Amino acid sequence: MRKKVIRRGARRSLRHIAAGAVGALLAVGSAQAFTFDSGNPDVKMSWDNTFKYSAGWRVRDIDSKVADNSLGPQINTNDGDMNFKKGSMISNRLDWLSEFDFRYQNKMGFRVSAAAWYDDVYQHGNDNPGAMGGALVNYKSVAYDKFPQGTKDLHGNKTEFRDAFVYGTFDAGESSVNVKAGQFTQLMGESLFFGYNGIAAAQTPLDLVRALSVPNSQFKEIAMPVKQISAMVQINPQLSVGAYYQFEFKRSRVPGAGSYFSFADFVDSGGQNILLGDAGAIVAPPFAGMLASVHRTKDMDAKNSGQGGAQIKFKTGDYEFGFYAAQFHDKMPQFYVRAGNNARGPLANGLFDVGDYMMVYAENIRTEGVSVSTLVGETSLSAELSFRQNMPLVARGVTAVWATTDNNNSNNPAYPVGDTLHFNMSTITVFGATPLWEGASLVAELAYNQRLKMTRGEKYNAVTGCPAGGRCLDPLATKSATAIQFVFQPEYFQVLPGLDLQVPIGVGYGIDGRSSVAGVAALMPPEHGGNISIGLKGEYLKTWQMGFNYTHYFGDNSSVIRYNADAPTLSYKNFHGDRDFVTLSIQRTF
Repeated sequence: MRKKVIRRGARRSLRHIAAGAVGALLAVGSAQAFTFDSGNPDVKMSWDNTFKYSAGWRVRDIDSKVADNSLGPQINTNDGDMNFKKGSMISNRLDWLSEFDFRYQNKMGFRVSAAAWYDDVYQHGNDNPGAMGGALVNYKSVAYDKFPQGTKDLHGNKTEFRDAFVYGTFDAGESSVNVKAGQFTQLMGESLFFGYNGIAAAQTPLDLVRALSVPNSQFKEIAMPVKQISAMVQINPQLSVGAYYQFEFKRSRVPGAGSYFSFADFVDSGGQNILLGDAGAIVAPPFAGMLASVHRTKDMDAKNSGQGGAQIKFKTGDYEFGFYAAQFHDKMPQFYVRAGNNARGPLANGLFDVGDYMMVYAENIRTEGVSVSTLVGETSLSAELSFRQNMPLVARGVTAVWATTDNNNSNNPAYPVGDTLHFNMSTITVFGATPLWEGASLVAELAYNQRLKMTRGEKYNAVTGCPAGGRCLDPLATKSATAIQFVFQPEYFQVLPGLDLQVPIGVGYGIDGRSSVAGVAALMPPEHGGNISIGLKGEYLKTWQMGFNYTHYFGDNSSVIRYNADAPTLSYKNFHGDRDFVTLSIQRTF
């Protein structure tokens, strides 16, 4: 009865939020971006505000191969799936982006931007059926059909600064020098979609929440700003050199525990416990009926220092070449489980705590790379090749690597480490009018990575297993992997007076291989699987943007983890395989 009351409340909230959002958007009428007249022609100031309302629904039933609600192998990967039944809202969200720019003589200035959002879905209960009295839901700080506070804070109600930097351009003899300092995003290389596989992985953490919930997002759209300083010297029209140094480590943003796109119930925001099974079998028979578990302790973040890089770019004829070198810390986590460390024993919530776990971020990865780009007619072509040293590899027991208090994220990791090769090739092309469209574009990228060698760790041995401290590689990981992603977008102009339409069709597909580096499908599609999205975007009077999108996941379905008798591995299958969804949105900038 309580859940029905909650759902009625949610529907009322939806009507109020939707009405308020549309009302706010309509109220701005034909207003344009706000500019300030200082009376000085050398000073230009503008203030842009974008409001967006979006809603999404799940359109596919839960697949038992991906998630179930029993004391079984999917116990740590099912909450995000079980929390949303077919037809339920997965998002009911209002976004506000505010951007202020100040420029003096177009040579110096500053920029500040901030974002805020509110999602009503995460303010109420969810659809989790609560088997075994809710014991199988990993987070215990709230009722089984509620979202933990960390997830509510990330998905439901958040405000954050994005850009906050100053910049200046100066002449130095025959050269031009541009300096930027503060919080901002910069990307090196030529990646369009698979930036984690490219040189740009060194410069930025990723917003995987946006990547998963907004289909067809390019890498630059999911890059997150960090505190840093950069300089670029344009020596002549053909040659430039640049460098940067970062003052903070910032982890990638992954979906909060129990949120719709979450793939592990213990990861980052909202993550509280890893469930290990019946305590009667794991601890002692008298504790049968309790769940053995490990609790979340302080994560092992990378240090704020030690991240920076440089590039050289030069043009010759129709080609531009780039050379890059950088050192960085991994923004995606490893997981350490430390049985026996800080064990709390039997707890009132039905758990028998046998230790702790943490998220761990590897330090001091080095990369060098080259790139080339050119223009052939209406087609831009580019490619980049890079090498990494000290790169974390996919570990045996990837749910969480069994570790000791001696393991760290630098010179004594509990995960395997190695040298890797990465290759991206991309194209952007524009098509002229045909009987099928008035204009069209294609954006596509192929990604390939290869494990060259392990410098710490060893391959898993099916006979002897993985010795303690052995840092074994996941036995399902292949030496190389290849994937592709593209967006083809036909366009139709003045369908109605003032209305232009676009039909984006996006596909991500894992061609071959199970990556030793990018094991999570949010970074590369699963082998022989992926997703396809079809949308309709409208722009009215170059002012209003409206959109509808349907996303379908294909390929073999499974939870993110494949469980074996001795230790789990990545499944390398589509762990979002049953989470097809549709979205609607409307936005206006003024």
